[in-house]
Amino acid sequence: MAANTLILLGGMDWLEKSMQASGLVDVASVYKSRNKLTKPLFKLQYHTKLLYRYRHVWYDDWKNKLNQYRTVILFDAFEDTDIIEYIQGRFSKIRIIIYYYNPIYNSSLLNRIISAGVEVWSFDIRDCKEYGLMYNPQFYFWNIVFPEKKSKDIKAKSIAYDLIFIGKDKGRMPLLMKLNKYLKERGISLFIGICPDKETRYSSECKQFFIKSIPYNNYLDYLKRSRCVLDIVQEGQVGLTLRIMEALFYNKKLLPTTVLFKI
Repeated sequence: MAANTLILLGGMDWLEKSMQASGLVDVASVYKSRNKLTKPLFKLQYHTKLLYRYRHVWYDDWKNKLNQYRTVILFDAFEDTDIIEYIQGRFSKIRIIIYYYNPIYNSSLLNRIISAGVEVWSFDIRDCKEYGLMYNPQFYFWNIVFPEKKSKDIKAKSIAYDLIFIGKDKGRMPLLMKLNKYLKERGISLFIGICPDKETRYSSECKQFFIKSIPYNNYLDYLKRSRCVLDIVQEGQVGLTLRIMEALFYNKKLLPTTVLFKI
């Protein structure tokens, strides 16, 4: 039976593949793939609102199949209300749901989304209470489907680290550096892999922990080789993070910053 719900995501990754494999929904990337020539044009149009009404030219093929769906869920893949307006303009009876998979920092955009008359949901109960949104908790998959082939970089699954943190900086580096020093002095190993923030200047000491973005299956290989997952939540966040779900599903201990002592 054909799915009557479409989920729109930011790109083809393990999350999209795993959702699609459930057979309950159809999943698509919001935007077409962009090359070196079209990527600057895309950024120019979105950051300047140039030719706003023609943004749909960047949408992927899902825009030609909207008549098949009763519900469209925009899954944390929006920087404006243009996608909402496009769907409403073509099929006004489609139920549109905006799902925040990350904490809300742009309240101005949220207000415009609410004014558009669509449903807004969040994984974070605090944001739901503050902004009057509907709540849907964090989730995970028993069977993850990866878009890329399994990496052979790490074959052994023997424990190599006491703790692990791999992710974007997002202001976490100072705490990670302090914690790494504290743990190292006590013979506890912390593997740090940080994707740096573009506008931040880093010391040479911090740069030794830089890594390039890695596929999710590579990350899970590192996770399986650790005893404990370090979870550094963003300021004000209450909703369960993906690291909490990973620790549960892969039977790892969890050290959240909410219980970290002063060091």
